[in-house]
Amino acid sequence: MNFNIENIINSYKLLDDLIENIYNDIKNINDLHINLLNTFDKKDLFNQYGTYIDDIYFQKNYILKEVKHIENLKSYILRKLYGDLFHLYQKIIKRFVNINCETNNISIIKKYYTEHNIYIYNELDIIIIYKIKDVQNISNHINNYINLMKDIRTDMSNNLKIMNSNVENGYNMGSFIIAYSSEINKLKEDLNTYDKIFEHGIRMNLNILNKLITRAKCIASEVSDDKLEFDIKIKKKDIINSYSFDNTPIIKTPNIIDTNNIDENENENELKLQIDRNI
Repeated sequence: MNFNIENIINSYKLLDDLIENIYNDIKNINDLHINLLNTFDKKDLFNQYGTYIDDIYFQKNYILKEVKHIENLKSYILRKLYGDLFHLYQKIIKRFVNINCETNNISIIKKYYTEHNIYIYNELDIIIIYKIKDVQNISNHINNYINLMKDIRTDMSNNLKIMNSNVENGYNMGSFIIAYSSEINKLKEDLNTYDKIFEHGIRMNLNILNKLITRAKCIASEVSDDKLEFDIKIKKKDIINSYSFDNTPIIKTPNIIDTNNIDENENENELKLQIDRNI
């Protein structure tokens, strides 16, 4: 099998990391919103600037809805991937059972599901949330059984060579060899089909997943930029507070204290008094 399943596994992990980062940024925005409310609470400035603070609250909830939507889409396409792999796994196990001349019934098939810890996929059962490890597990078993059947096909081809040599020695095995060759060719075609179905399913899912990752990166970038802008707004708070309500600048210049002329015992209290006056 030419397609590496680790590519899509790593992409899902990347998306999980992006989602986690977005949630961290949402927490930062929420903390900022709370800090602004506490800063302007019960002040006349809140009446003037409160509506702009609500913009931050709106943005937090907007981004939260976006990331929730991305999480839902991620679960949806991961479910699609698992469903495709499960149907392929079913076909492969049935073919393997058939090659080994086992009774091809439901109880035998379910025995493999139990041994491999495979969840039975049902399109109507939307309660089950599939995880990356479930995709990894079923993919590993698909690869293992395809490789096992390739080994079986190689053994059958070797047996066919022996049979042909027997025909050359005069044994009448022509009809059996024709039927046996047909089984080898069928198995070869089935294995090629399994490879193509597996690769197509992974590639299609990966294309959709990459679009979702791009969307998550855009949201993560937007939150990061906005957080920097918020930091600037926070710093401007001191400028706002430096003006009175009649737009007259309030300039607070600290008194210069000559500590050399203050007794050592009075130094601490005098410094405190000077600071209180400045405030």
